[in-house]
Amino acid sequence: MAVMPPATTSPMPGTARTTVPAVFVDRVARSADRTALLVKRDGAYRPITWREYGEAVRRVALGLGALGVGRGQTVAILSGNRPEWAFADLGTIAAGAITVPVYATNPPNQVEHILSDAEAVAIVVENRHQLEKVLEVRSRCPKLARIVVIDPTALTDAQRGDPMVLDFARLLALGAEVEAKDPERYARGYADLRPDDVASIIYTSGTTGPPKGAMLTHTNLLASASACRGALHIGEDDVALSFLPLAHIYERINQFGAIVIGFTTAYAENLDTVGENMVEVRPTIMFGVPRFFEKFQARALARVEAGPALRKKIFYWALGVGREVSRHLQAGKPIPAGLRLRHRLAFALALHKVQERVGGRLRFMVSGGAPLARSVAEFFHAAGILILEGYGLTETASGTHVNHVDRYKFGTVGLPLPGVETRIAEDGEILLRGDNIFKGYFKNPEATAAAIKDGWFHTGDIGEIDADGFLRITDRKKDLIVTAGGKKAAPQNIEGLLKGHPLISQVMVYGDRRPFLVALVTLDREELKKFAEMSGIEGSHEEICRHEAVYQAVRRIFDERSATLARFEQIKAFAILPEDFTQMTGELTPTMKIKRKVVAEKYHDVIERLYETAASGRRTE
Repeated sequence: MAVMPPATTSPMPGTARTTVPAVFVDRVARSADRTALLVKRDGAYRPITWREYGEAVRRVALGLGALGVGRGQTVAILSGNRPEWAFADLGTIAAGAITVPVYATNPPNQVEHILSDAEAVAIVVENRHQLEKVLEVRSRCPKLARIVVIDPTALTDAQRGDPMVLDFARLLALGAEVEAKDPERYARGYADLRPDDVASIIYTSGTTGPPKGAMLTHTNLLASASACRGALHIGEDDVALSFLPLAHIYERINQFGAIVIGFTTAYAENLDTVGENMVEVRPTIMFGVPRFFEKFQARALARVEAGPALRKKIFYWALGVGREVSRHLQAGKPIPAGLRLRHRLAFALALHKVQERVGGRLRFMVSGGAPLARSVAEFFHAAGILILEGYGLTETASGTHVNHVDRYKFGTVGLPLPGVETRIAEDGEILLRGDNIFKGYFKNPEATAAAIKDGWFHTGDIGEIDADGFLRITDRKKDLIVTAGGKKAAPQNIEGLLKGHPLISQVMVYGDRRPFLVALVTLDREELKKFAEMSGIEGSHEEICRHEAVYQAVRRIFDERSATLARFEQIKAFAILPEDFTQMTGELTPTMKIKRKVVAEKYHDVIERLYETAASGRRTE
């Protein structure tokens, strides 16, 4: 395939030609008594030092060796975010084995697929719920020999007697026993690892088909982890709040970034407590996905709308001042003295409340995993919070591009990170090359050959590079809608416009090879309840979703927010679904991206009725 010339090429990070254990051991030695991790226990956040972190990893590595786990074998982790996740991950890699993360939300059949395909010989599980998944499928995972359980209360008496099962404390004790007999065993174990050895196999989320195992080497992980340091100006004194699943490469690379840079990672208790944990931890940096920022904005605006008229008027005046300041900053222009004074007043009267809800000392947040609507980035910036959008995939060990703290453009995913070379193919597809590009798909040479051609990784994303080198993602190549009239529409961009309203939870646009676009819509339960009370609507949630006043309210939102779109990009018909898309029902990936094929198949009849009734102007129930 013919391609355009490279956009930019940057020098390689210095840590890319070593191994993960070597970098980790060096970090432990240099930062031994500094706080590495923060975990909430007994109602308060407690520190874990780098020395303690290093000891736990060392004992996991030696314990796995004592259980017979050898070089090149695979060890899965099925758990939510917690210190033991990191201990198991780095201990596995230090033992010369390969970590295979599994999402805690995966049902048993998906757990079975990954364990079988990856040929896992051991798995670390968090609690009884995760243990039961593995016990259900272990007879169909022939290589699986050991199950390590983090929560000791998860085991029944019978399970404690199962030779295949042991608790995490026993694994650490085994490691301590080995170390007491042979203090140099740990160092010898990782000394002969090579930078190009596979350190982890991460299974893709499967938005376009069955999950495939992307093989990532030590070089891949360290190149990606090191590259963000300069662009984001992250240092040892920073504190990050971890709440995205560590099974996803985006959050996982932040773990490796902490090792390279030395900053502190605090674990959120769960997704529902992120807001509370932000206030407790007071992070300086955060990594999130667009859905998190969209919901934060929607809730902030809902609180304003529910308040007194005077408070509402002050907030929107303050937000307007913030937007004016934002425009100057985006353009790199100095802020006039009068505007600076108004901005200080705006912050004192209203905008400080947004800052307080994120802990009060946040320097910036990074958004990845899916496109971020420009309107969302501009709202946060007006409130004094900078969101830096980035871009990357599992196959690129997360980030390849990111906006810089001192150089950013909203609506783009930023500039190439060090060591990343970017090209745009003739059909608009983004091609990438660099030390962060994965080794290939595990046991799948055909898929590997389709993804890497002539040394370039074909991302499947469509994009363009502007005159200043900033990359803009226009859509997924496979998601791009081509209407019956030959017009091309990017559904994610349209969905991003529509989801900014507090009432709207999720939108999926549909219309490939169809005469026009339609959409499936879900509503925010709290906002819908408020709307119903204000409108005098009674009934169950499902009945309210079907009410004509709700339909017309959504219609108005669509009409207002679609005004800037071309006619062929506008939604001609939509259906309001009574239940939201979720991970548990298989409609969302762990980073909240819609599995379009799954949703389209599940609601096939609803979509067909939309097309049947749209011409007559009737709405679909």
